[in-house]
Amino acid sequence: MTTPIHSDDWIKNRQFGIVIDAGSSGSRLHIYSWINRNHVLQTTPHAQIAGVLPTIEPGVESDSEHAAEWTKRTQTGISEFKEKPGDVGEHLEPLLDHALKIIPESEIARTPIYVLATAGLRLVQDDIREQILSNSCNYIRDNYKFHMGECKNHIKNISGEEEGIYGWVAINYLMGGFDNGGVKMIKPDDSELHNSDDSSSVPSVDSHGSGKNSQEDDDTSHRHTLGFLDMGGASTQIAFEPSPEASRAHANDLMAVHLQTLDGHTLEYNVFVTTFLGYGSNQARRRYVKDYLAANNKELLEEGDSPILTPIDDPCLPKNLQLSETHTTPHVPLVGSGSFQECLKKVEVLLNKDKECHDEPCLFNGVHTPPIDFNINTFIGVSEYWYSSHDILGLGGAYDYAEFERKSAEFCNSEWDDIKNGPDYKNHPHERFEMQCFKSAWLTNVLHGGFGLPRFGEKGALGSEEQSSEVLEKAEKSITKKNWRPPFQSINAIKDIQVTWTLGAMLLISSGSMAPPDPH
Repeated sequence: MTTPIHSDDWIKNRQFGIVIDAGSSGSRLHIYSWINRNHVLQTTPHAQIAGVLPTIEPGVESDSEHAAEWTKRTQTGISEFKEKPGDVGEHLEPLLDHALKIIPESEIARTPIYVLATAGLRLVQDDIREQILSNSCNYIRDNYKFHMGECKNHIKNISGEEEGIYGWVAINYLMGGFDNGGVKMIKPDDSELHNSDDSSSVPSVDSHGSGKNSQEDDDTSHRHTLGFLDMGGASTQIAFEPSPEASRAHANDLMAVHLQTLDGHTLEYNVFVTTFLGYGSNQARRRYVKDYLAANNKELLEEGDSPILTPIDDPCLPKNLQLSETHTTPHVPLVGSGSFQECLKKVEVLLNKDKECHDEPCLFNGVHTPPIDFNINTFIGVSEYWYSSHDILGLGGAYDYAEFERKSAEFCNSEWDDIKNGPDYKNHPHERFEMQCFKSAWLTNVLHGGFGLPRFGEKGALGSEEQSSEVLEKAEKSITKKNWRPPFQSINAIKDIQVTWTLGAMLLISSGSMAPPDPH
């Protein structure tokens, strides 16, 4: 006899929602759940829900033997169906069939479903992309009874900015960033208090230029939300709430994010978000190799050697690791020389900080960004920020620059045979060991040279010594008060919930937030 997935007590008055993250390398189903809002309003004293956001949980009880089944992944990206968009249903079928096993049959028709594609699909030709999205919607409508409004609201290709905002919402929701005073509270109309639980479209964010100065008259009482950093293979993103002063000066650069509380009030935040395309770890490595090989091949030619047959020393690979660079034609042999300090210098130029800034201030690559005050802003990094800190170096969590640099240099300087024969080699894909030295250098440069994260007065710091001292002094005071938050830390999961932008999207949906204009 099989064990029921849900207990009767847990499932009572519970609603479900589905978000499928349709990425470039695969799609992942996320099933979320929350208690029906009307039930909460009718059974909970108002004082207990005033200003409180809905509680979003995985769609399976945490202590169930099925606890891990609230999410499921397929390996092929949805963009792979560009040659046969009519067959995209076969990509979605295993995910949707899995959802049917998890969500009670009585709740299927009330469960909203969203398929949100990211960067991979944005690279597909416009008409083919629309075919993939349209065929996805039709397939779900024809074969399943999940709740869907208009296709364009439930099956869509989101922008990098939307993805960044959803990630920012998820981080602050899970880590208590929204538990603050001083944020603008918009009183609801009476009709809004008892609105329907269902939202027919994916909430978006107001476009740039709509940011209001809601903290303008209360700078001192406003406790800042957490900043969000995300790095994938192709791009890196930053989203944060600037200081009140910077918000006033850069109001036209901010996006208004609205979250509806259980008692119907709306929390309003003004957030800056931007994406640095080509600055993900994989694309950065490709740019590095291209530039490095071009320079070295020229030197070899001048010396009369063959630029192809002669192995080229790469300081960003562990000692004596030999790789054939596959992104060049013909392939070029590389051999690791294992020098983290040299790698840092070689990688720094990839930030393109000399590019003209048309709208001051800029961080790197000429991208305008309001100033970041690390006395106020603390950041959480996910994805590559976590993997490159945690998997090999064991340094996930609160970021310690000196320790990160020490362990990175130690790893880079290691002999490849020693790494390959070590006890940890079997625990991760070999590509992660091969690229760890480069990724450590890239993350260090992005964090400090790119975003300006202080190194707390370390020799050679790229941040100002004055700001570093201020941040360190603040940290010491915070530690004394037992509420210290480091300026940067990497995370992967909180309370058994993996940190992903899909949680932020579902929070906006479940809270009943209305969908503002699309930022496109």
